[in-house]
Amino acid sequence: MLRDHLAYLGFVVLEASNGPQAIYAALKSRYLIHLLLTDIEMPGMNGFELASQIKMLKPRIKTIFMSSGLTECQWKEQAAVRDGTYFLQKPFSLKELEALIAKVLTEPLFQTR
Repeated sequence: MLRDHLAYLGFVVLEASNGPQAIYAALKSRYLIHLLLTDIEMPGMNGFELASQIKMLKPRIKTIFMSSGLTECQWKEQAAVRDGTYFLQKPFSLKELEALIAKVLTEPLFQTR
């Protein structure tokens, strides 16, 4: 559903079922990747690990972490929280996602929070 909605909005979406597939897609993509949208809880490789590895490949990428298992307060305590990372608690509406993506893509990478 998210892929279809983002494509409808005009985004080119690289979809992956797990962390290793996402890394492979990022390596093989001919597109400049601006945003990683990932769940925190995934089998095999969590979203923090994925974001760290993708960041090594694409240093200017921004990341939106999604989770139903963490609150925003708990997320802020995570070591992976830094400039260029954002959080969206599940469940969320497509409008909430759209608003956060718009914010993320217009903010500079390095800022004071």
